[in-house]
Amino acid sequence: MSEEVEPPQVRLSKNTLITVGAGLVVAAPMFSAAMWANAKLDSIDRRLERIEQTNVNVMSKPGFESWSLRLARDNPTLKVPEFHQ
Repeated sequence: MSEEVEPPQVRLSKNTLITVGAGLVVAAPMFSAAMWANAKLDSIDRRLERIEQTNVNVMSKPGFESWSLRLARDNPTLKVPEFHQ
């Protein structure tokens, strides 16, 4: 029978220190990734706003009426509600 070897326990205390360089090596990529993600999300947000603005009132009332009439004409089996202003 072999005995299971337990990994050494690591306890953090005031004496557990890392060098400034090691801290920067860990923190810099994390900060960089956060900044990149923020820029990407900001870019996506701006693009969505632009898309939303271009789609506002795309179809006017006369355009919608014309579209519904063409839809009814081209699809005789489809029941298209009447257009009411």
